[in-house]
Amino acid sequence: MTQPAALSSGPEAPSGPPSGIQQPAAQTMDREANPIDWPDARLLCPGDIWRDTSGEVIQAHGGGILRHGGAYYWFGEDKSGPTTLNARNAARVPFRGIRAYRSTDLVAWHPLGTVLHPADDDPSHPLHPSKVVERPKVIYNDAGDHFVMWFKAGGADYEYMHLGVATSRAIAGPYQFRHAGPPNGLRAGDFAVQRDADGSAYLIHPSDRFSVMIVARLNDAATGVSGELSRVLRSSGGYEGHEAPAVFQRDGRWYMITSRVSGWAPNPCRVCVAERLTGPWEVMGELCDPQETSDTFASQPACVLQPDTRNGTCIYVGDRWSRESLGDSRYVWLPLVWEGDRPWLRWQERWSPHDHTIGVDSLGCP
Repeated sequence: MTQPAALSSGPEAPSGPPSGIQQPAAQTMDREANPIDWPDARLLCPGDIWRDTSGEVIQAHGGGILRHGGAYYWFGEDKSGPTTLNARNAARVPFRGIRAYRSTDLVAWHPLGTVLHPADDDPSHPLHPSKVVERPKVIYNDAGDHFVMWFKAGGADYEYMHLGVATSRAIAGPYQFRHAGPPNGLRAGDFAVQRDADGSAYLIHPSDRFSVMIVARLNDAATGVSGELSRVLRSSGGYEGHEAPAVFQRDGRWYMITSRVSGWAPNPCRVCVAERLTGPWEVMGELCDPQETSDTFASQPACVLQPDTRNGTCIYVGDRWSRESLGDSRYVWLPLVWEGDRPWLRWQERWSPHDHTIGVDSLGCP
């Protein structure tokens, strides 16, 4: 199954990974055909069709998860529209909105509807259905008592890639569009928003044709950049560049899972480490054992969720993109396995997040 839009999804992305990398058959199970009592089984089945509590397929692609008020909120792209290929052979669907879901157990998700709506009547607006709006990430700004959503905002053919901001007084929206543009004057891409230990918020995104990762401090309202930034993880760019960062902290160290750059096709992700969020960052190696998978189980990272900091649980939240029908893309959630201070991602057909948590006491993404 082909993959990532969140992967760079733009014309800069090479056509795919080197020919030596093979894609294993997608591992999927339809819960309707599988004899388990969902959601009472309290199991996650990576790559399966995942339905919300109303029975509808969850549309939260390229998403981010925020814990607030004792519940988790999952924000993601609604890709249920028709998938088309543009002149550059890039797959996309018309922008239909950003959807949200609420859960207290990470298994059963209640739909909250569309929280960021398209601007249907203005073709020049960054939220017009003809534009690219992807990978929403929401954080709470306690100083301003509002929620801030960041998202990719690009041209219909990915000819430019900016980042946009919307805000709301309520976590479930509606979110009001504020602005979109190139952060610090730089072309962006698949990104993350992360708070440091001191409460300051940072925007992490690739730039310069994926040859560098930018770690840019946000302003106090978290609605724009402050002008303070670091350039980390320099590379030759192209396929060997870094994008789709999923950033988290464990035992005082910062980790960043990144995908390589291969359009919608999956690739072997890497894991990086730093003592400070602003760097310097070093590549530890591949996230997965290459004997087990050559393409991160046909997925691309969206974020890493930390539902319980007391036992160090970290959950990889990924998308398994279907380029031919983006609305049929699946979700790959798996617990990270630790060997000392080194995380690995290993396949599990079914697993329960409750086996990996004591309780829910921290926000995970962003």
